[in-house]
Amino acid sequence: MIGLLLLPSLFGPLFGNAERWIAGLSPAATLEKLTQTSDAAADTVGGLGPWPSLLLVAAGAAGAAGASLAALLLLRRRDV
Repeated sequence: MIGLLLLPSLFGPLFGNAERWIAGLSPAATLEKLTQTSDAAADTVGGLGPWPSLLLVAAGAAGAAGASLAALLLLRRRDV
């Protein structure tokens, strides 16, 4: 889980011109984009807009919930 949070911002500089796009996909950058004030420049944090950032955060939350549900179901099925 820590890797999913930190790897995009750590390895972003290795990709040259795509650095802003890759680093902008990290959950930390998307949350920053959602909380930035309206008087900040549009490209201050990441390259995604507010709605794609919200969708990315929602997809991450749904993925974490789905993984937790799958783990719970496997635990109940195997630990009878």
